[in-house]
Amino acid sequence: MTIDRLPVEVMSMVFIMLINDVNAEHDPRKRLMRVCRRWRAILTGLVAAWTNISWSTGLAKVPGAIRCHSSSSFARAVRRAVRGNLEITLEFPAYPARPFDFRNDDWASLTVNNGNETWVSRCRRLMLVVPPGSSTAILDAIFGPFGYQFASLMCLVLHDMGCFTVRGALDVFLDAIANTAANLRRLELISPYDTHIVRRLLDRGDILVRIREFKLPSHTHFSAWEALPNLTYLHVTSKNPYSDHSMDLSQLVAPMLTRLRLDGPFQPLHIPPLAIIGQLEWLELVGFPSELTDTLRAMRPPTNEVKSLTSDGIRMEWVG
Repeated sequence: MTIDRLPVEVMSMVFIMLINDVNAEHDPRKRLMRVCRRWRAILTGLVAAWTNISWSTGLAKVPGAIRCHSSSSFARAVRRAVRGNLEITLEFPAYPARPFDFRNDDWASLTVNNGNETWVSRCRRLMLVVPPGSSTAILDAIFGPFGYQFASLMCLVLHDMGCFTVRGALDVFLDAIANTAANLRRLELISPYDTHIVRRLLDRGDILVRIREFKLPSHTHFSAWEALPNLTYLHVTSKNPYSDHSMDLSQLVAPMLTRLRLDGPFQPLHIPPLAIIGQLEWLELVGFPSELTDTLRAMRPPTNEVKSLTSDGIRMEWVG
């Protein structure tokens, strides 16, 4: 069977694999669309090929995303993704003196609602990339015209390198997340240190109470685990080597937690308590010395343990 005779479902899977290739230097969509009419028709009708959109000036590199460099190209990409939930990456401009242009016709066209639906309300995953020197004032320019409605949002990713914070703009955004993102389940923090935005977000119990999957750096000053009663997955990433702080999980309380990933180095006194290790179904350790790994394994009986090696660590699962 030649590739031209493959079923549409198989071709769609191949296209998505090519689009999401992390090693791809160029967006493969244009080349795929030019091969033949059949390939063009398949790709045009493939919703998942057009819903991952990145508005970036260079810092954010999102595999599989349609990369936009202006509000015009972003608007075109959003209009093309007429169906399906969106995965949006927005990189703030590095300098307030060079803001995005929000006043052109393309941007204005996105303010027209389709019923009660806008691109913001269709956004399932939102990643905000905040480089040094940017300002949170841009939040209102991005989301204000669309009513700050995050009805479909399930995952919020904050990549904060430190910026100038406008308290009112940040509070309006966080209030909107708390009031409209009823489906929010996952929160990811990427930051070299505790920025003001990170601290403000972690103070919002009305947001944290919804989180079931949480990813944060080890140098984050956070211990209010009681604010996360529904937490089922926790990933603590490696800390900034220049930070003196290392997260202490010895007082971790998470009755629903079943999956845990820890990226070393980790201090022995800061490992989770016996009660947490005993309730896990899945534990992954990356960059841990063998002695500390053995200590964690010894905290529960080896019954039904399935041990496997990963590319950068060890994973233990307990079946039954």
